[in-house]
Amino acid sequence: MKEIDKFKDKVAAVKSERRSFMKKLAITLSAAPLLLDTKSQAADITSLTSNSPAMPSEVSSNPTLKILSEHDGLKFVGTCSDVQNLSKTIPEFPGQIIFVSSWSENHSQNGCGFFTAVKDSTLDTNGGTQFKAPGGWCWVRVIEGDTIDATWFGVSADGTDCGDNIAKAISYITHNGGVLSFPAGEINFGKYRVSVNWFKGIKPFTIKGQGASTIFTFDNIDPPERPENKNWVMEPNLFHFRGNTDDCLIDSVTIQDLCINYTRQRNRGGTNLDQLSECHPTPHSKGVTALFFDRCLNPKVSNVRLTDIYGSGIYVRRCFNPLMERVHMYDVSSNQILARDKRMDRDEFGGGIFYWACYGGKMNDCVAWNTRKYTVDILSPDNKQQIKKTLCGYIGFWTEFGSKEGIHAAPMIDWLNITGGQLDRVSRGVEISNCIAYGYVIGIKAEAKVDVSIINNIVLNCYLPINCSGVRGVVQRNFTDMLQAEDVKCPQGGYEERRSHLGGVTFTKYGPSNLTLEISHNYVHTKNYAAVNVSRTNLKFLYNYIEINGVADMFKSSGKGRLFGLEISGNTFYYSRLSAPKPSTIAYNITGIIERNSFIINSKSPAVIIIRNNEQSPNIQFRDNVITGPLDIKSASSINIRNNVFSNRTLNPSRIELNADHCSICGNIFELPSTMINEPIVLRGSNHRIENNNFHLIPFSEYPVKIAAYFRLARGTKNLIFRSNHLLDEKNNISLVVASEVSSLLFFDNTNSGDGVMLYTEGKIYGPVVNERNQFKAGLLSGKFKEDPNRVSNLDDDFKPMIGERLYYQLPAINGAEGIVLTSKGWREFGHISNDEPI
Repeated sequence: MKEIDKFKDKVAAVKSERRSFMKKLAITLSAAPLLLDTKSQAADITSLTSNSPAMPSEVSSNPTLKILSEHDGLKFVGTCSDVQNLSKTIPEFPGQIIFVSSWSENHSQNGCGFFTAVKDSTLDTNGGTQFKAPGGWCWVRVIEGDTIDATWFGVSADGTDCGDNIAKAISYITHNGGVLSFPAGEINFGKYRVSVNWFKGIKPFTIKGQGASTIFTFDNIDPPERPENKNWVMEPNLFHFRGNTDDCLIDSVTIQDLCINYTRQRNRGGTNLDQLSECHPTPHSKGVTALFFDRCLNPKVSNVRLTDIYGSGIYVRRCFNPLMERVHMYDVSSNQILARDKRMDRDEFGGGIFYWACYGGKMNDCVAWNTRKYTVDILSPDNKQQIKKTLCGYIGFWTEFGSKEGIHAAPMIDWLNITGGQLDRVSRGVEISNCIAYGYVIGIKAEAKVDVSIINNIVLNCYLPINCSGVRGVVQRNFTDMLQAEDVKCPQGGYEERRSHLGGVTFTKYGPSNLTLEISHNYVHTKNYAAVNVSRTNLKFLYNYIEINGVADMFKSSGKGRLFGLEISGNTFYYSRLSAPKPSTIAYNITGIIERNSFIINSKSPAVIIIRNNEQSPNIQFRDNVITGPLDIKSASSINIRNNVFSNRTLNPSRIELNADHCSICGNIFELPSTMINEPIVLRGSNHRIENNNFHLIPFSEYPVKIAAYFRLARGTKNLIFRSNHLLDEKNNISLVVASEVSSLLFFDNTNSGDGVMLYTEGKIYGPVVNERNQFKAGLLSGKFKEDPNRVSNLDDDFKPMIGERLYYQLPAINGAEGIVLTSKGWREFGHISNDEPI
């Protein structure tokens, strides 16, 4: 009777449900003799006890059953102390009910429950729901609903090795489906590693705990010996769910509400079996994977914590629509940055969650937080960075590979007849959102023909916070800050060369997967590294906020190739007073648009944009931007600078240098400080257009004006058009242009409110020079060269006019000719300037 009393205490909180349960039990007893003659009938006990209607008349008319259904009917049920004694108990009749107090004497009330007797010699003991008894009998547990309590199989929560018991419980749940529920406490798997392979008839199932209080632990298994021809080995996965082929998939595996801890793991990254406790960049073993799903439909991990694992958290390979949500990982990491032949490009393992050739799928509200660092004193062969105390962790969250990579993934949409290579035409649509990554080489990565959305994540203390290579997708509303990692070179030189906050660079060849990557609405806090790498095709960098507090560049180029479709638009680039920016470079983009950005520059030195020489028909548009503070633009490729506001009201001057042909500066407003000691715009090359610009000089009384003009033309510059440019509020006699040894200058409708000349000469000026409707009080020319550039002797040798071309003298004389005209017999003067009274 003590066992019954204990059970009554346990169910005190649910007294109101007792009568209903006993009615269901009584119904089962009345039907059991008819239904429990075969093995298949025995399997129906669950449905009988959970789905029966109200008590029928045959139960109310049976005195024995009616007694059992009463409020105190439990006292009429036989009892047994544990399942060992249950297996020795011979039933008196089919359908007999007995109450088992616990799974064993050491398990208190764990595993208790009702069993019914079944006369079937084919049934065997499974360790939890069936216990064979002498005489061809079997005791079958009475189960309500689809939840299976792991304690029924002898699983305890006190840290005792329960590997064999857990194996039996998992075997049951895979064959019968439902929810396998583990209690709060430490559930120790010992050396047992869960491996579930697809079989015909496998059911959807869930492995569930009670939240953070359910902790799965594992005893150590050392890595195997390493073959001489291998850099490193692997350890067995803690959990492995493996489908058979693309048509034999495990459906709806769910892991939820529990913790997985591998503190007992001896391997911490040592380079051999005798030194496993050290963390080495050339490890003996890559480590272990906590959860590995291969060829599964809709696998799900929810509200799970993974802690202290040298290796990776979750690998999901060739699966359809995986969902990882609220997965928190702490020190789940490893890495292999230095191969035994000293190469540093063999890393591949050791992070949080990896989707490998999956169709669809989400990683939501997950955390990968890593503090693991190398403990050995080694210099990087790539760049001599000291590896000791640098990050040991591969990637926080990543997704790679489509079916064209030779991996035949699960079908994305069952009802579409899509096979083979056509599978890659259907978007995978992987989403990584609302996650936090800390302390990895790469925080979030997408690569190799995957469609991806990386949205609303926080990435901290990573060498490359977010990187997308060879993918289509969007990177939106993320926050990145490299923190301590920003002060350290990434030991792997390839990563260091391409390093930026939001990626952009691609490591792959041409192809549709390189088209259209949108990086937008992100917030980047940086000190030493660029916000984005622009070395990829059709990159859209839009509406981001970039805060720079050191020497970081806004964007950078690395690698080689012929790239097109770059757009940098709507962004805010904020330089604090602490910044000392290095140049931001565009190198291989043959087309590009930089427009509608705000450059807020508070640094003492100018921010700098460099457009490198690109011989493949470059065309860069810099337009509709607002620049407050000093910004230098230096272009060795064709560029159009149009409709911008350059408002530099600081003491720090800025400059534009155009060193290629076919450039234009049109429709801009320039507010420039009087502290300039060099002309703010320098032009080289030929065929430039300078139109509709307004210039304002911001005076600083303690700094006298030292520049001669707003534009300086370098020697050899030719074929320039200056039209409708206006020098406003001019009180310093500054000219529009200063030049020497230049030719073919055309001036139309330019004005100066002050007393400066239009063209200040420091050497010879070659014709032709055209001067129409300009308004400069001091005239066209002043300086060292005072000859008329349109005299035949001063015309540029490269000037190739057509017959009939007329050039007017720019320094006409009374009683002299108006100019020259080209005839079939050469240049001839035309017109006459009279000596009459002025009109």
